[in-house]
Amino acid sequence: MHILLINDNPVVSRLMTLCIQNEDIRLEEVKDIANAHRDTYDIVFVDEALHRKKTQQLKHKFSIGKSVFFTSKDIENSDFDTTIKKPFLPSEIKEIFKQIKEKNAPASKTRILDGHEVEKIKDLLNMDENEVIDLSLSEEGYEERKIKAIKAQLISDGLEIIEEDKILDVLQNTKSKKEKHKMKEDKKIKQALEEAFNALKKKERKKLLKGKKIEITIQIKDND
Repeated sequence: MHILLINDNPVVSRLMTLCIQNEDIRLEEVKDIANAHRDTYDIVFVDEALHRKKTQQLKHKFSIGKSVFFTSKDIENSDFDTTIKKPFLPSEIKEIFKQIKEKNAPASKTRILDGHEVEKIKDLLNMDENEVIDLSLSEEGYEERKIKAIKAQLISDGLEIIEEDKILDVLQNTKSKKEKHKMKEDKKIKQALEEAFNALKKKERKKLLKGKKIEITIQIKDND
């Protein structure tokens, strides 16, 4: 994934660097779009301090998957696909990465059965034509028995049969664990940022919101 960051704010630069750790992402940071090296980017981020006439024409200069605007104001910018208010959390940026990855993900490959396999399944589905039907079974019971026979035949041919409810259970449990872990980490980061921001003096806050460089210390507490 190729990302262009148009920015001269050291705080934004540092946060973006943290966001792309452990990600398959190539970040290019410039102060002027004329210095960009590529014609195509998956995402272009622009900080408000460099939102000038040139950057309003981003989509005419580049082929872009998504454009994102960083601002300290409570307003949406119609020149961009998404507006994120500063200070932002890494999870907000990673969510955009996730959206682009899902959009660009190749469609899952579907295995096509060959003629022999198709004929075998057709024979299994029509097995009642060649067997003595037990008239004591209801239609529902007979279909259930036929499904069991088909599964047994497929298993004997070396295929693994996994019930749908088991698959759903595994997917649901995995999703729940990931969501809980993500929420927990986001909460720690947000709390650390809020504490650091609240500890700043009034003058330092104004400098930060104006995009000037200041030094802050962020401590992420482990409550486990």
